[in-house]
Amino acid sequence: MQYLLGNISRQALAPARPPSYNAVMKLTSLTISLLLGLSLLACSEASGQSTNATSIPTIQVDPRLVGIKLAMDTLSFTTAAAIRARIDQQPEAFFRLLDAARQQALAADGLLRLVDKQHILPADYIPTDLVNLAEYQFDLARNPMLLRQAAMEDLLAMVAAARAKGISLLISSSFRSYEYQSEVYTRHVNTMGLAGANQVSARPGHSQHQLGTAIDFGSITDAFASTAAGQWLVAEAWRFGFSLSYPRGLTAITGYNWESWHYRYLGRAACQLEHDYFDGIQQQLLEFLAAYFTD
Repeated sequence: MQYLLGNISRQALAPARPPSYNAVMKLTSLTISLLLGLSLLACSEASGQSTNATSIPTIQVDPRLVGIKLAMDTLSFTTAAAIRARIDQQPEAFFRLLDAARQQALAADGLLRLVDKQHILPADYIPTDLVNLAEYQFDLARNPMLLRQAAMEDLLAMVAAARAKGISLLISSSFRSYEYQSEVYTRHVNTMGLAGANQVSARPGHSQHQLGTAIDFGSITDAFASTAAGQWLVAEAWRFGFSLSYPRGLTAITGYNWESWHYRYLGRAACQLEHDYFDGIQQQLLEFLAAYFTD
């Protein structure tokens, strides 16, 4: 299966994983069959019954649920057990959303790609479907400003919904090239030092902005959280496929300080998954998807 996370192979992006999903599925099925067969054989011999008359039942194991367990076992979520419990309660609803998210990601290459402090983009990575936001009726802090076409329909719907409530969503930053992000990061290092810069700025190649699906809204300061736009976005953005990348109090998970203004477009199905099953934490969703989908 082609990765929905982009064209770069997983081997180039992440540390070695456990054996592949298909290999583990075959081993799991074989092990269950052997153990069950041996157990029934022993029981039949102990009772003096002929093994020829013994009917060995077939155990149906849903490989999707086993795949979830295997993926979760590779991750370090403290909430992994709670996430799995939610999935077990509504597995079909979960897998419908998962398939919808995968289909949208396959149609828009790299939409759910994991980019963080451990996973890097090539220096020459530039999305092929960037459009100029100045061609639309957005409130922009500067011009030009670029975003992937894949996010445009839902961004237009979200901006319209906010305006209907009397709220203006000022777009202050969107796509950044590797070179531009290098300049941004260097400025932070020069003013804050390396340790401070790493808490608030991504190294070049590690920025979600290079994906062309991340947007910074408003003032790009903590004060944005208390504005009408900031409060509306944190409550409603996920309904339009936009996810808050760096929530308050989750630096240990995301690697960055809280950024109330930074949203990434994942698509509506993926954001529904994040909201319903992953505690509204984008990093947990993306790490799970990277572990669940295999070559």
